[in-house]
Amino acid sequence: MTIVGVIVALIFFIFGWILFAKFKLYVDTAEKQYYLRLKGVVAAHLVPTNDLFLIKLKVPFYTFSFDPLEMKGSSDKKKKQNKSKSVGKEVTKKKKRKSWSATKVFIKRAMATFNVNHFILDLDTGDYPLNAQLIPVFLLMSRGPASLKTNFMGKSYFSLEVENRLIRMVRPAFKYLISK
Repeated sequence: MTIVGVIVALIFFIFGWILFAKFKLYVDTAEKQYYLRLKGVVAAHLVPTNDLFLIKLKVPFYTFSFDPLEMKGSSDKKKKQNKSKSVGKEVTKKKKRKSWSATKVFIKRAMATFNVNHFILDLDTGDYPLNAQLIPVFLLMSRGPASLKTNFMGKSYFSLEVENRLIRMVRPAFKYLISK
């Protein structure tokens, strides 16, 4: 009986860790760092290559890389096979969809749970009059963690760091699920 209790406690500990651990989205175009990390559980890095990019996935005690564009072709073949098999079957159940207004409210509440640590945009559009018009707009929008600038040097830079905890998403998700 104690072994079952230890296993149940371990499962609750792992789920608690996942719920309360911070996950971070980080994008920096100057350093070419793009990742999504759930601290202590999983990290997914986007690695630029000559072709396009690779996804490097790190889980405890294991790291592997894969090309998501190569995998897309094989999944398309499976979808075509599944469609051809299910043509003769009739679907009797219809899924009840949520209204668009309920979905918009959920998205708004879910987005409110995120913390933006910093947001930096240094933009050159290549059009001098447009850059000049963007200067006062960016000055008005640069508040808190956001820093928006224009330049006339032909260089653009973007940096974003966003954090959240999954436990903060539970309440908006629950309200969305019980809404009509």
